Amino acid sequence: MLFRSAVAFVYFFCVLAAYYVLRPVRDQLSAAVGSTGLPVFYLATFIATLVLAPPFGAMVARFPRRVFVPATYLFFMLGTVAFIPLFQLQDAIGARLLGSVFFVWISVFNLFVVAVFWSFMADLFDAEQAHRLFPLVALGGAIGAIVGPLLTKALNERVGVSGLLLVSALLLGVGVACMFALSN
Repeated sequence: MLFRSAVAFVYFFCVLAAYYVLRPVRDQLSAAVGSTGLPVFYLATFIATLVLAPPFGAMVARFPRRVFVPATYLFFMLGTVAFIPLFQLQDAIGARLLGSVFFVWISVFNLFVVAVFWSFMADLFDAEQAHRLFPLVALGGAIGAIVGPLLTKALNERVGVSGLLLVSALLLGVGVACMFALSN
């Protein structure tokens, strides 16, 4: 049980660190639009979530978790990496448009990767184990939420936004490896 708890700790650390590496980038870009754009961002996030929920639900109903969990993370890893050329074309695209799309992407990313994580944990541990172990697992996420922005601060000058996108995708990849370790 100690191994499973430790792996779940690392898994949630990676999931939240992956999000929090990109959150400062998202917030900086959305600042180009201004705070008056936030209601539109949240509405767009809501609509994007509504659009993605039915295909995700169909996938969950059709495939076992060992398929849909990594597929979900792979979708978000690839989507995040797909922003690399967009950031390289930022001058042509415009900071406002790129910031708006990136805000919605990262917000939906956060909703899905965290929900999938906790769904997986709920399937993995019974109620007694959950009461005992979920605080430790949640601590992994809290530490990831602290380390993520610190990574952004430390790496931004060296690797830029494109590198941060890769760091986030790699962290999700480690999360997938943890998921497979927990599935055995």
